[in-house]
Amino acid sequence: MIVEFSVYDTNSYTIEHLLDSKENAELIEQFEVGKNVKGLENYLKYVSSDDEENNFSRTYLVKDKTTKEIASYFSIRTGLITMQVQDVHQNKSSSFSYM
Repeated sequence: MIVEFSVYDTNSYTIEHLLDSKENAELIEQFEVGKNVKGLENYLKYVSSDDEENNFSRTYLVKDKTTKEIASYFSIRTGLITMQVQDVHQNKSSSFSYM
């Protein structure tokens, strides 16, 4: 089962899925962070698209409405959210991915 959710923009920021537009690909190429956190930049530039294609994660960009630049991003790793389900017919428990 896939759970739908809504994300609400603020007056200053909007949230978009990584693959929502070609503009996002250009913004990702331009995305830079400080030298002490290059791992964040490298993940967004070189890993996030592959993780999307392989259904490992979903990445969302937080964009500044005024400058249109990426202000931040977050990724949700799929398969980490699981539930216990009781099989009422055989009285067995099993786990399944919630996403």
